[in-house]
Amino acid sequence: MRIFMMELKRMSKTRATWISAAVAVILSIVLAFSVFASEEYETVGKDGNTERITGISAIAVNQERIAPYEGEVTVSKLQSDLEVFHNLFDQYGGNIPFDLYNKELSPRFQRLNLIASVYSDNQDIFTALEKVQPDDVQNFYAQRNQKLEETVEAKYPHNSDVRNQVMLLNSQVKTPLTYFYGIPNNSFFILDFLIFILLLICIMINAPVFSGEYQTGSDDILRSTRNGRTKLAVSKLLAALLIDLILFIVSIAIFISVVDKTFGWERLVSSAQIHNPFLFLPITVGGEQVLLVMAGFLTLLATACFSMFLSTKCHSSTTTLIIAIAFCLLPDILHQVIQGAGNFAGFISCILPSSGLGINNNLFYQLGNMLFLQIGPFSVWSPYLIMGAAAIEIPLFFILAVRAYCKHQVS
Repeated sequence: MRIFMMELKRMSKTRATWISAAVAVILSIVLAFSVFASEEYETVGKDGNTERITGISAIAVNQERIAPYEGEVTVSKLQSDLEVFHNLFDQYGGNIPFDLYNKELSPRFQRLNLIASVYSDNQDIFTALEKVQPDDVQNFYAQRNQKLEETVEAKYPHNSDVRNQVMLLNSQVKTPLTYFYGIPNNSFFILDFLIFILLLICIMINAPVFSGEYQTGSDDILRSTRNGRTKLAVSKLLAALLIDLILFIVSIAIFISVVDKTFGWERLVSSAQIHNPFLFLPITVGGEQVLLVMAGFLTLLATACFSMFLSTKCHSSTTTLIIAIAFCLLPDILHQVIQGAGNFAGFISCILPSSGLGINNNLFYQLGNMLFLQIGPFSVWSPYLIMGAAAIEIPLFFILAVRAYCKHQVS
């Protein structure tokens, strides 16, 4: 414990750690504000000109005007929405007056978008809704299930294992869906991006943990001490991981507190299927947020352990940093280069330590991507593989780092 406390004190006093912590906190605040800065509401002023309200003011206005349309998304509400749309569209066509659109259609947009998604394929919302009659949505939830099953069959023909997994999870989705105006879809991408940046920051902290001592030669002195092998290696790893953990918790707590408090904690009970009707995971918006944080936490720890394993192998902190960052970017690069390249390529892009995070290939993307990979006789959903691989890689690279450091001392 004494060695661990000394290592923790030494690492926490470095300028790099303090600068990294400051950057992480500032970035968390900036990204949190960017979520609701993109919220807007347009209205027509007394002079006839369009006025745009943005940020927190827009959120307050939107919450007030959408409140009557919140709650359970029942079939009767969907039919009512469609009747309102057809009445306006029959009267005005595609040139619905702005004030009528704002008053009658805009607050119903999320529910109308659900109808368009379930009853059409890749059409704009107005074109799709024009073809759907109120009586058609009587079977809305059955139609959603049928279209989901057809999508699975088209993507994985004759694969009953995938179909059974998807439909089993989907059967647990609570219907009717629940809708509350609140956490926007882009907040999940921003949350993933924040965790990815935290990952890079932690790598910068971890890179010199071992290789920095190789450069200065101080490891030669430590090597001759009684506890200069396994105990020291474990203490260094644990101290670095604790700093990473504190940085992660503080930054994520700031982001989520600012975003969720601004939109309202009570709105986290909204069904995640409101944003993606064919998401088959039975989860709420709040649950989705928790899942992304948990996956980000596992990914960060796995990559941190991997970066410190690299640190035990490299004689330069710069080399360690470059290789670690390259591995962080690799899942995203593989996703872009080898899309559709087959099962093996997809498998590799999911089992790297940083596979749960990235700009394009992150866990939030995978939740809606319906990617199943064949491992022997089993079909495994990519989010399961990403989180499972990260959970295994944490102790694996921790042990490998300790072993590599001890071997380096002996050689």
